[in-house]
Amino acid sequence: MEVSIRVNRRAVEELREDGSMCQALLEIMEPEINKIKDDAAAAAKEDEILCAVKSFRDLGAGDIQIKDVLVKKHRLSFAEAEKYLYTYNH
Repeated sequence: MEVSIRVNRRAVEELREDGSMCQALLEIMEPEINKIKDDAAAAAKEDEILCAVKSFRDLGAGDIQIKDVLVKKHRLSFAEAEKYLYTYNH
């Protein structure tokens, strides 16, 4: 997905530099561009949380401690935090 975003970004930048992309086309593409950005941000957040879970486990933290940190620092519900705990198994 990251490669696709980079390729699409380059294509848009090239068209913009050429002056051949009009404002109307940008407006038409805006919802799709926003969706790509949102998807990338969600994937990055998930990776960040899974990395945190791994790090806490490497430090010997228990599931309850990790879940409390995820709820407080990442604004997750307890159910969402549990999902991350079990996504990244011991």
